[in-house]
Amino acid sequence: MPSDFDKTFQNFRTSAYIPNVPANVPVAVNIPNNISSNNILSSQPQSDILQKNSSDNKNKLIIGSLIGITVLSVIGMIVLWKKGKAKPDSNLQEETANILKSAQDEAEKIKKSALDEVQNLVDSAAKTIDSMEKKAQLMLHKGRKLGEIKTPEDIDKHIKNFLNDDNVLVKQAAIEVIGTHGNKKHLKLVEKFLSGEHIKLQNAAIETIGKIGEPEQVDLLVPFLTQGSTEKPELQKAALYALSNKIGSSQHIDLIKHFLNNKSPELRMAAINVIDSKGKPEHVDLLLPSLKDNDKRVVEVTISAIGNIGTKSHIEVLKPYLNYNSTSVAMEAEDAIKKLTEKI
Repeated sequence: MPSDFDKTFQNFRTSAYIPNVPANVPVAVNIPNNISSNNILSSQPQSDILQKNSSDNKNKLIIGSLIGITVLSVIGMIVLWKKGKAKPDSNLQEETANILKSAQDEAEKIKKSALDEVQNLVDSAAKTIDSMEKKAQLMLHKGRKLGEIKTPEDIDKHIKNFLNDDNVLVKQAAIEVIGTHGNKKHLKLVEKFLSGEHIKLQNAAIETIGKIGEPEQVDLLVPFLTQGSTEKPELQKAALYALSNKIGSSQHIDLIKHFLNNKSPELRMAAINVIDSKGKPEHVDLLLPSLKDNDKRVVEVTISAIGNIGTKSHIEVLKPYLNYNSTSVAMEAEDAIKKLTEKI
C-alpha cells in the first residue's frame, strides 16, 4: 500500500513539472479548457507584454529552479536509500513531503498568476472591441445623415456640425458634399480648410472650390499655383485640376504655364490639361515643346490638347506622331488630326 510520502510525490509529479535544467526553462502550468488562444485579443505585441513582466518572470524562474534542484537532491537520496547505499533519516519522509508540497504550492501560484494575466488581456480586448464597434456605428450614422443632404438648403441647415466634427473623414465628406450640392455662397465654409494642417482636408477644399467657384475665386488658389510655391505637389496638382474645372478661364493660363517645365510629369500633365480645357489656338505654341517630352504620357495628353484647341494649321505638327513608337500615342495623333481636319 503506498505511503503518504509516495502519494504526495506522485501528486506532485502529475501537478507540476520541475525542470532538470536550472536556467531559461519556465514552469509549465495547466490552462483551463475554457480559455484558448483564439479568445485572446490584445492591442499590445507579445514582446511588449513579456518585457513588461520580465522581472516577475525571472523571479518565478529562479524560484522554480531552486525548488527543482532541492527536489532532485532529495530524490537522489531516496534512490540511494532504496539501493541500500544510504541510511534513511527518520525525518526524511516528512521533510521531503514538505518540500514537494511547497513546490506544488508555488506552481499553483504561478498558474493563478498566468490565468489572471490571460483574463486581464481578455477583458482589455473586450473593452477595445466594444469601443471600436461604437465608433463604427457612429460613423455609419453620420455617413447616412450626410447622404441625406441633397440641396443647397440642406447644406445651410445641416452641414456645419459635420464640418466641426472631430473625425477628419467626416469633415472631408462634408466638404465633398458641398462641392456636389452647394453653390458659391458656401465657399466661405470651406476656405478655412485651405490653410489647415491636414492634406486630405486641403485637397477636398481645393476640389470643391474648383467645382462651385467662379473665376473671381481663383485668388484662393494662387498660393498653390505661383512659381516658387512651397506647397505640397499633391495640392498643386489639385489646384491645377480645379482651374481646368468651372473656376478657371483662359486668363489664368499665364499663371500656370511654368508648370509645363516642372520636374514632375504629373504636374506637367495637369498644366497641359488646364490649357486643353481653357486654352485657345494661340496657346498651342506653349504646348509644342511638350511634344518632345521624355514621358510618353505627357506627349499623349499634349497631342490631345492640340487636337482640341488647335486649327488645321497644326495638322502637320502632329503627322510625325502617327509613327510614334507607342501605339497609344500614335492612336491619339490619329484622333487629333481627324478633329483638326473636321474644323472649319
